[in-house]
Amino acid sequence: MDRLDCCKEVLLLWAASELRSAEREPKFKYLTWTGWDLNPEPLAREEKKPMISLLLTSFPLENVRKRVEGETQFLLLQSKRSSVDLPARDLEILVESLNKLFRMLVTMDIKTAIKLNNGSKIPILGLGTWELTGKNAEQSVLWALEAGYRHIDTASIYGNEKEVGSAIKKSKVPRKEIFVTTKLWNSDHKNPEKALESSLQKLGLDYVDLYLIHWPAKQRNETWKKLEQFLKDGKCKSIGVSNFTIKHLTELMKTAKIVPAVNQVEFSPFLYQKELLEFCKSKGISLEAYSPLTRGRKLGDLELAAVATKNKKSPAQIILRWALQKDIVVIPKSKSKERIVENTDIFDFKISEEDMKALDELNEDYRTCWNPDEID
Repeated sequence: MDRLDCCKEVLLLWAASELRSAEREPKFKYLTWTGWDLNPEPLAREEKKPMISLLLTSFPLENVRKRVEGETQFLLLQSKRSSVDLPARDLEILVESLNKLFRMLVTMDIKTAIKLNNGSKIPILGLGTWELTGKNAEQSVLWALEAGYRHIDTASIYGNEKEVGSAIKKSKVPRKEIFVTTKLWNSDHKNPEKALESSLQKLGLDYVDLYLIHWPAKQRNETWKKLEQFLKDGKCKSIGVSNFTIKHLTELMKTAKIVPAVNQVEFSPFLYQKELLEFCKSKGISLEAYSPLTRGRKLGDLELAAVATKNKKSPAQIILRWALQKDIVVIPKSKSKERIVENTDIFDFKISEEDMKALDELNEDYRTCWNPDEID
């Protein structure tokens, strides 16, 4: 059995498993694919329940990503043709499982990008640049782009937008291939237009891919209206927020015309903000993790080390992979070429469900930065 056939078989098992573990009784537990030469015998151990037949044709591995784009619409169409009255929630679970599996087993690599709620795509791995200044900032970005990163995160308060822009220009990587994020600082809410223009000038860019309100300052809701206009004007491709809690997001969405595409927050196994993650997913907001490696302070944890040893990876790689398996974008920071490269070696393995749960339990609400819960 070749690699693609293995992926097909695992896909069936994965989707069926996801349905069974969804804390509900789905209308079907047995899936079959028509049009693929796949032996269904591995699934024959289960009693055959009402069956939905998804009429897909075989396609090359390199085209998987394109096919996934229309997966939701395709499944909706096929469910209507099926003899099974497929509940909407069961369909959602199946679609989510399909997309998750495709990302993990077939298409996930350093260039993999998650689709945001406005249709733009953000690479799942990026380079954070907080506290990188001067030549260190420029060199780190150059090393990252050389290593295959296509996502660079900066902010006006970091004081390194000029160096980030210089590195992007020197890299010779086409601008359209690099996802650039910058942020509006607290003191700039009085004139967001000037702040964005200043950032674009320093970066040497005509637009940024993502513009964020850095912290939930008091003027945040009025400022959001400005960001909505920036989006319409083409000065940024997507807009979002950073360090927003459920309370801040709920308040914002009462008046916002556009739902934030991203909420960038501190997130790690030691600060596992599960409720915030679930809330963002329910609203179509992608969660992005800064300081996922706890600035190195928790990399010596014994339970983390045990999972790392089992998977033959470093503790940092385990944390990054843990986040990716939760569909979280990660932007680890480093000024070391070796670490920048090491952080890309997270696409050739998968953390088991048991170890994922063990990592979840490391949570101790450990922060390396300010606590936004303290901001009204």
